Amino acid sequence: MRWLTTLVVVLIVDWPVEPAAAQEIVGQYACGGGYSGVQMQGVFVIERWTTMRAYRYYGQFQDTMGNLQEFEVFSPTESGTGSTWANGARHRETFINFQLAQNGFTIQTEDGILAQFQCQ
Repeated sequence: MRWLTTLVVVLIVDWPVEPAAAQEIVGQYACGGGYSGVQMQGVFVIERWTTMRAYRYYGQFQDTMGNLQEFEVFSPTESGTGSTWANGARHRETFINFQLAQNGFTIQTEDGILAQFQCQ
């Protein structure tokens, strides 16, 4: 019978390590809106990333045909440039301009399509 011996070596090194971005959820909202007659419903989340001194604006929306549309923007202000993608295909994302508004937000795609959403 053969015995298998495993040797585990633990190396402890005191290197300075930066912590991961500390995230704090500022708000999560149910929103509806759309563009060019396409209506969508979904969730909009605002997170504060303390180590980046920025906000992450993220939305996940579904239209009446079942298509999933997502967007993400990092910005220290209430507006910024980010990206949007459909049906999980982030590798096919397109750039957007984002503007937080009272009770909602607007997104304009790089080809000029304007989407407006109202949130509760």
